[in-house]
Amino acid sequence: DAGTEDACMIVVMFYCLYRNVGATVLLERMSKLGRASNKVIRLPFFKKSDIRNLPEIPHDLKEALQNAIKLQTQKDLKLDSSEDNLHSMEQELRSTIASHETFLDNLPANEEHSKKAFSEQLISTISSLGATFQERVEKSDVAPKNTNISIVSLDFKRQEINSILETIIKCNPDLHDYFEERDFESNRHVEFNDDNKKIDRFIQKTHCTFAHAQRMTQRQMRATFDHVIGLSCETSINAIVYDEDIAALDVSIPAFIEGETNTWIPTSINEFTHITIWCKKGVKAFLANNLPKKVSNFAARRIELESPLRINGTF
Repeated sequence: DAGTEDACMIVVMFYCLYRNVGATVLLERMSKLGRASNKVIRLPFFKKSDIRNLPEIPHDLKEALQNAIKLQTQKDLKLDSSEDNLHSMEQELRSTIASHETFLDNLPANEEHSKKAFSEQLISTISSLGATFQERVEKSDVAPKNTNISIVSLDFKRQEINSILETIIKCNPDLHDYFEERDFESNRHVEFNDDNKKIDRFIQKTHCTFAHAQRMTQRQMRATFDHVIGLSCETSINAIVYDEDIAALDVSIPAFIEGETNTWIPTSINEFTHITIWCKKGVKAFLANNLPKKVSNFAARRIELESPLRINGTF
């Protein structure tokens, strides 16, 4: 009901309940409800049957919807529950939707056409039922696995990170001495144990952390990130941040993985989205999270790249 004060954000909230459930997964779940073998009834939502032929969503409308999803996700993860922010987002959604009313009204399929499609498929499904009930039989040869999650991360190939580091060092003479002291050229191909704090080390499994078991439950991590596991996205390296103990690359993550259907990327739990690249003896990699604060206190240095460097990662 549009008369409800927070109607738009209520819709966003329900949308986010299915953030990790794509069409394929939803259809699979629906087919296994109850004890019978279920048939799917498909109804047209858009006038055009091929969604690839749909018109582009206006930029301001798309941006408002993406921002609303981000805000709702922050609320779900208890990162931001400000009522003022939710109210402001509600007003932004209402005004943006109102300004594109004609565009939106031209997208949905005709209601009568949808009713007819529903009736015809329902009648066909009922007609195909046998005289007796047939219970669905499911067989599985795969034993359940213990798959407790330690971290959710966007992983990068170390050799590609090394190539980016090489480029950054060449373009920034100030970094030459820093990495020469750490023997970058000799160590770039050495396999280190990332958790061995007894040595200086270049990080072997380069990644950007999105969630950690110490800060999110297994259920929260699965609900939030299951839909992106195995997917790749292009990121941007914006800067290198370092002090005598640790070094990291500042990385920007897109809001969506673009494709036939845009896949939403949840926000990282870390305010400083980064890839740790080097740690001094006795220093844990997670301490790279403190670098931005150190920069503001003049205890660390940040060097911006003239233009961002692109690199692909996989969740």
